[in-house]
Amino acid sequence: MSDGKKFSLGDFEVDMMLSGDTRKNRAELLSRAADMTYDATLTKATIEAIWKFWRRKPNNVLVPGHDLPIVLDDGVPRCLCEREASIRALVCGRL
Repeated sequence: MSDGKKFSLGDFEVDMMLSGDTRKNRAELLSRAADMTYDATLTKATIEAIWKFWRRKPNNVLVPGHDLPIVLDDGVPRCLCEREASIRALVCGRL
């Protein structure tokens, strides 16, 4: 459910942060740096602003642009689910 500001996940409400490509993944959040940027100072300020908002309330969920949803567990980022992937290949006409 959503009231336009909060999303209900099960029996509790949390604030959801959608960072999009301002922070693509956990690596950029943890290192507080981006691998590609035109302005390192602006990038660092953006990452710090994300962290400031994220820490404001327990259980805020952050959804980076290209990674799994993350929650802060006692100040330590933890993914809310596991990444799964598979590849099917056709070899000599058989799977």
